[in-house]
Amino acid sequence: MAYRQDGSSLSNPVTLAQGGTNASLTAANGSLFYSTASAGALLAINAQAGAWLASNGTIPVWSTPSNSFYYYDDCTNKGLWDSRASGTGTSADTGTPDANHPGIFTLQTGTTNAGKASFNYTVANGSDNGNFFFGGGNFTWVGYINIPVLATNIDDYAYYVGMHNGWVFGTPNDGTYFQYIRSNSVNWQIVSNNNGTATTTTSSVAVTTGWHKLVMTATPSAITYFVDGVSIGTISTNLPATNAYALCGHLINKSAGTTNVIVNMDYFSFFQNMTNAR
Repeated sequence: MAYRQDGSSLSNPVTLAQGGTNASLTAANGSLFYSTASAGALLAINAQAGAWLASNGTIPVWSTPSNSFYYYDDCTNKGLWDSRASGTGTSADTGTPDANHPGIFTLQTGTTNAGKASFNYTVANGSDNGNFFFGGGNFTWVGYINIPVLATNIDDYAYYVGMHNGWVFGTPNDGTYFQYIRSNSVNWQIVSNNNGTATTTTSSVAVTTGWHKLVMTATPSAITYFVDGVSIGTISTNLPATNAYALCGHLINKSAGTTNVIVNMDYFSFFQNMTNAR
């Protein structure tokens, strides 16, 4: 016997008000309930041995090691990352965890007006030599980041986070990412950059302090960007295609002031459902 969250049994179909479809299961091998913000449906599972169901916000599909790639990093160990810092008091290191954030990477600009710090996963020495090529199949990237203090004209900085090759000696020139550059806009900007040719869109969502979940979902023809579950735009031009690039880039560049500014990352994840099985 199955039960609802309120403890009552599921001997009758769950109503829409209770998160169900008010319909009986009919598929001989079981069904799966898939829902979006505006719709829901019962889907036949059609189970596949040795596979798992995966979704990047679309209808779940069966995945196996041969047709999918998944990576998750909880920011507890920087051993696999390229971490760099330039300037007095700057650092790129593990931060102080707490009950809600067991692992944290912290970038600090130090006390110089040009302090820089970066973390990059799979990009060494600022090169374009990442391990991911755009166009191999739909993917979803998720990063959970923290901005304690906003930029001002006194203590100004630029912040870039996503899948890019930016590091302390160069801003991103390849990849897909979010950026916060106060002199451009107080709102989030989204960028798709193909080997130095970029499409940049300014969203209507202001950058605010605190923890934020940033998400990018991509098909071979477009990338959609989300902040805390809200879509802030889609880009379909200048999609990365020439080089391989990093699964995660996290960069802060100070441009004014001597107050130490920090940004944090709690985790990032990446899932790709590959077009062609390996």
